[in-house]
Amino acid sequence: MLLQVIYVGIGSFLGGVLRFLCFYFLPFGIVFQLFCINLLGSFCLGILSQIFLPNEWRLFFVVGFLGSFTTFSTFSYEVFSLLQNSEYLFALTYVFFSLFLSILAVMAGIYIGRIQ
Repeated sequence: MLLQVIYVGIGSFLGGVLRFLCFYFLPFGIVFQLFCINLLGSFCLGILSQIFLPNEWRLFFVVGFLGSFTTFSTFSYEVFSLLQNSEYLFALTYVFFSLFLSILAVMAGIYIGRIQ
């Protein structure tokens, strides 16, 4: 278990550093930077989901690196899996409520944070 945590931790560190460097060096606004990062991360997760990786490398790349680099790639993969399984209504509901409730959660957090 400890070795698995180390794989995820190292991957997370490297993914976070790359995300920071993208924000620092890409000459776009933050919204377009996030858009590019999420697309790249989703693309990479798609590739990694189709090739055989030992569990350690999957933890390093998928959970650690891509999990830190982008939070959108896993969400995109989950929605695609639902669509592949013909769970269209569940996929649509999942997308809608994930986005809608996440936006509401941000608004609530901002509101509560301003109270202090």
